[in-house]
Amino acid sequence: MASVEKIHNVVAQYIELLSAREPEKIVDLFAENATIEDPVGTEPKTGRQTLVDFYTVLASMEEIAVELLWSKVAADTAVFSFELRSGAGGHRFELRPVDIMIFDDDAKIVSLRAVFDPATDIKPLS
Repeated sequence: MASVEKIHNVVAQYIELLSAREPEKIVDLFAENATIEDPVGTEPKTGRQTLVDFYTVLASMEEIAVELLWSKVAADTAVFSFELRSGAGGHRFELRPVDIMIFDDDAKIVSLRAVFDPATDIKPLS
């Protein structure tokens, strides 16, 4: 099992790479057959190119700021919340999801589930 320290480091890298708009490097944090369910209840995404395409949408926004709010790690699982502020075309928004990541023995992400309700948790910013 990956150490708690390694998992915390991957979570920190994930947040940094979101801010840096680095889809390929974000996907490098994932295991080969990893899945993303973002938000929970949507069809899981899998496959390297599908994951790169998913993160490329966010990276293409005109602005993006990401800040880790808190995180907890136990065994192979990390749970954390972050604030994402982004926008394009004059429309800015804020989102504070709670993400649940499961890791393999090499500290690669095998599953990411983002817990938020798009109808109520995506807040417009002025």
